[in-house]
Amino acid sequence: MEGIRKYAEIYKNGIHLGFANLYNDLKKEDISNNDRLKKIKGLVDNNLYHIGKVGGVVRKKWINKQGYILSKQIEYIIWNKINEDNHKIFGIGWDNFIDTSELKELIVLINKRTKNKKWDAKLRRIEKDGGLLVDVEDNFKYKKVSVRKNRDKVKEVIVEDYFGSDFEKKMFNVDVDGKKIKRLKVNKDKVLIFYRDRRKLLSNMNESYLKISRWLNKKYEYKLELDNNSSSFLDRVCCTVYYEVNDGKLLVYSSRLQDMINRGYISSGLCNVVAMFKRNVMGDSDEKMIEWISGYNKRKVEYDKEYEVRKVLK
Repeated sequence: MEGIRKYAEIYKNGIHLGFANLYNDLKKEDISNNDRLKKIKGLVDNNLYHIGKVGGVVRKKWINKQGYILSKQIEYIIWNKINEDNHKIFGIGWDNFIDTSELKELIVLINKRTKNKKWDAKLRRIEKDGGLLVDVEDNFKYKKVSVRKNRDKVKEVIVEDYFGSDFEKKMFNVDVDGKKIKRLKVNKDKVLIFYRDRRKLLSNMNESYLKISRWLNKKYEYKLELDNNSSSFLDRVCCTVYYEVNDGKLLVYSSRLQDMINRGYISSGLCNVVAMFKRNVMGDSDEKMIEWISGYNKRKVEYDKEYEVRKVLK
């Protein structure tokens, strides 16, 4: 698998698209922006938590499901792409491929006779067709891995030579057109690149999802606030982000607004809108600005009341 940046970009774009789709769907629903924000926040965490006994009552409930489902959908797209590239390197599909660490995990799984959803698809494929192990530590030797029942009808993991086996004939001797192909040769450089990139991708995927989804959550939080009431949003930005009154003195924090723009929370064009809003309501004197900023908390209460009235009328 070459070019891990390609997969990282696909993963990032998938998260963006997932949030955008949910946002557009939520805008069509007849619910408050607070409810919309709650649902968007539900996409941030990609872990599933099961609540068991609560207050003496046993409840079966999964939370943070939206984020989990979205992250798994994107992971499926990534693995699908890896599967395509996997054929180019090993000549075999992802479900048939297994590495050394997975082999150890598979042996424990079969010996203990436990189940693991992560293994469901791969285990079915290995039980049916067999799997391929490229043993890097053993001079890149190819080995066949299979799961089958022994004489006592107990499942066990079997590891045997790949070359000359029925697995080699079944999986590699004939291509999609039915023509005979040459015995697969191990490209050691590509195998090492594959392992390196795969480990990096697996370790970074969850971390990347949390980082990107939290950033998007903040971005859509600002977007919803702006859509809900642009005057309220601009007022808040002016009075809590761009300017501040401390002990009767006016402080200017232009870097805060620029930081929001740099982070991608708001567009750069909003600077001009903020400047126009400030000019219209505050003027240019410090006294007028201090008076306006000091009255923000009172106006915020009015903004909230206005929003509730508009929501009821709607």
